[in-house]
Amino acid sequence: MRLFWGIELPAAIVASLCEAQVAIAAACPGERVSWVAPEAMHITFKFLGDATAAAPIVEAVRAALPPTGPLELEVGGLGTFGGRRPRVVWAGVHGPGAEALAALAVAVDRALRPQGFRPETRRYTPHVTLGRVRPGRKGGRPQSALPAAVRALTLPAQPLVLTALVLFESSFGQGSGPPVYTPLERVELTTDSPGPPRSR
Repeated sequence: MRLFWGIELPAAIVASLCEAQVAIAAACPGERVSWVAPEAMHITFKFLGDATAAAPIVEAVRAALPPTGPLELEVGGLGTFGGRRPRVVWAGVHGPGAEALAALAVAVDRALRPQGFRPETRRYTPHVTLGRVRPGRKGGRPQSALPAAVRALTLPAQPLVLTALVLFESSFGQGSGPPVYTPLERVELTTDSPGPPRSR
């Protein structure tokens, strides 16, 4: 199994992000961008990669999460990764709960280290991937007007109340289609300190 922890997005935010994709495509008609489908939009929280079982991962994360309760976030603003030769178009994630979310990322890293998953070396910066720029015919990415066009567009901030982390399985779509993300387990953000595992 190829797994990652992620954050689901409500339909209203997904609809807004789809509108942003259309606006970007219209502003840069010559760019070679593979746009993320609505059903695949999410916020990646922690990429795990290959794993043999989901249950130990879920239990480790459930036991490690601090009692934050729901976190108030916002999805808004647009940008690109890759400088003048962009690789990714993204929407930003901010809000009053951003610091607590970064702390959750550290807690999850620590909880999963004994299972062989490497901790992140950089501070967690959440975002929603909207599109991936396809390389040119010769394998390179020509200098692009995409970053400036993306910065010129506005994506108003929309509230996102985070209540749970979701463990997804990533699998390849049919043929050469995009990957499919299947939710496997949810771990709720509670206000109560997690107790010891119940005996079975």
